[in-house]
Amino acid sequence: MAGITQTIGVVGFVGKGNWNSSATYNQLNVVYYNGSSYVARVDVPANITPGTSSESYWQKLLDGALITQITAGTPTIDGDYSKTIITVSLLDGTQQQFTISVKNGVTISSITAGEPQEDNGYTKTTITVSVSDGTEQTFDISAKNGVSISSVTSGSAQQENGYTVTPITVQKSDGSSDSFDVYAFNPIVNQYHYTARWDKSLAQLTRMGSAAGITTNTENFGYFGSVNASYENPFDNIYPWSGIRLCNIDLEKYQYLSSDQSLTECVVAWEGDDSFSYEHQNGVWRYRPEFWGKSWDDGTYRYFDVTDKPAGGYVHYPESIGGRWHGRAVSETINGEPTTCLLPLTGIPAGRTPLSTLHTYAKNYGATLDSIYSIDADTLLFVVEYATMNSQSAIGNGVSNLYRQSSDQIAEAATNSTVVKVLASAGTDYCIPGAIFDIGATNGGNEVGSYYVVSTQADSDPTYLDVTLNAAVTVTTDNYWSVHGLINQADASIGSKSGYIGTNGKCNAYYRGMVLYGNMWLYTLGSYENQADQHIWIAQDDEQADEYDTLDTSAHMDTGLVVPTTVGYIQTLGMLSRSGMLSIPPFCTALGGNSTNPVGDYFYGYSMTGVTLMLRGGSAQGKAQDGILDGHFGARPENAAQYYAARPRLKPPRIRVVGTTLIL
Repeated sequence: MAGITQTIGVVGFVGKGNWNSSATYNQLNVVYYNGSSYVARVDVPANITPGTSSESYWQKLLDGALITQITAGTPTIDGDYSKTIITVSLLDGTQQQFTISVKNGVTISSITAGEPQEDNGYTKTTITVSVSDGTEQTFDISAKNGVSISSVTSGSAQQENGYTVTPITVQKSDGSSDSFDVYAFNPIVNQYHYTARWDKSLAQLTRMGSAAGITTNTENFGYFGSVNASYENPFDNIYPWSGIRLCNIDLEKYQYLSSDQSLTECVVAWEGDDSFSYEHQNGVWRYRPEFWGKSWDDGTYRYFDVTDKPAGGYVHYPESIGGRWHGRAVSETINGEPTTCLLPLTGIPAGRTPLSTLHTYAKNYGATLDSIYSIDADTLLFVVEYATMNSQSAIGNGVSNLYRQSSDQIAEAATNSTVVKVLASAGTDYCIPGAIFDIGATNGGNEVGSYYVVSTQADSDPTYLDVTLNAAVTVTTDNYWSVHGLINQADASIGSKSGYIGTNGKCNAYYRGMVLYGNMWLYTLGSYENQADQHIWIAQDDEQADEYDTLDTSAHMDTGLVVPTTVGYIQTLGMLSRSGMLSIPPFCTALGGNSTNPVGDYFYGYSMTGVTLMLRGGSAQGKAQDGILDGHFGARPENAAQYYAARPRLKPPRIRVVGTTLIL
């Protein structure tokens, strides 16, 4: 059989030893001169001395007294990758070697050495190899007088979560050895892997794979208080982020979608269309296209990966349309009958309603609620895009400081009036436009009603504040007022971008057009705690999550993860032992972090009996504790509170029940 010859060009540095004035050099040749190493930027004629006056020809790679020379061997082809052995010569006469693997056609950009550090009789230097695809690989070289390298061997390459991992062992003459792994990204043709690596001690992540060249400075990735004139987010042009858009839907079209149709068939207007409206009768929804994702842990780091095509062992996240905000309970005509439905409309979200009832309101038109699976998808996208676990630091605090329930009473009786009088000292910071203003017979109650603030102005007596509400009310000085968060506001200027418009902590924080945390705790289907042993149980998939409001041990899966029974900032997030299910569930297994690191979010553990379900995201009184991974298992399906809510979500068009009608 005839052999196959493949011309791949220059794939790495070629070591040429000490610089020779009479020699000519080719592009990417590396020479050693006057204590430093240089790489040829272009072909170099004779007598061009490396140094500052020849920068158009030579680029300095290394300085330092410990390392005298770095040479690169001839690249060898290994499948889709080429391997280059790098030899580091030291002042003590010894050498150390390591192997760099890069994809064919990808070149080594630079090799740099850090400052030498004394380490128990050894001098240790960190070598960083930068590759033209944006990735870096680092190795520590340790040298001791009289010790030399006996051998360098490479083990069998293994495939691991989209990477080729090659173990390298350096055997020394004193019988000791060093070993390290070389990771080379191994993508499928035309498949992109956007990866973020977490060291589990800091919230900041490191970008890898196709995301390696994207900055982790995300200050212009969104709007922060006002429209950002310097807005520039590279993920706007990367799938699946590029496909996320706001939309309006037709409920009847949705109810009768067939199983072979996309959810987009029920969309009647997209953000940017003339007919799109934030006041649409069926609310504002947010579309996200399908993608695949995965997380894995190597003991030191945890990796989060998003890809645009199917991959073995990856979670498939199907296309989804979910509400922009927490849902409101309104009457709609379904199958010819007036029916209460949960829809993402502007106004006061549905609180003070049993969680199981909110689920029913979504089911009434064939929809469902957020589940542990749908939340997992958006959390994964956020973490990879912003390269951080701390959502508040990235896109804002959310409605986390707009809560007052302090036995404040109405200051003056009023009859059928839209204006009520309160003490200025109590109301100024909380009675802002859009604040939910409850009036009741008891502290925190809403027996008189729930309203929202339209505007405020100082009273003729500056002791008081005149609060204008959205509807007329009759009150006495025996009534109590309280503020419990914010209404769903259009926030049209932010659209499907991320961040917030207004005062941080008193306005919604959006992740690509959707409120993911703050204001009210969000009911999350498919995740439960068995209080008998604090184990977390989950639904086997998104469809099963919609079938239950409580734990069924005959149907659901025991994750084996145990949650704390006290409260505090998250230190450790548990991982599922079964792959292909969830990538980054908000399951805290240990406390001890803070408001910044390693996650920045809070967990509320409780000692209760029976079964409880997951609420997540935090509330209007959470302050620094709120966030995308904030959660607690302190509620039951029959529980209701002014700070419990739910977000509606459309089901994929398969077998659905709308009211009492079976849709095939």
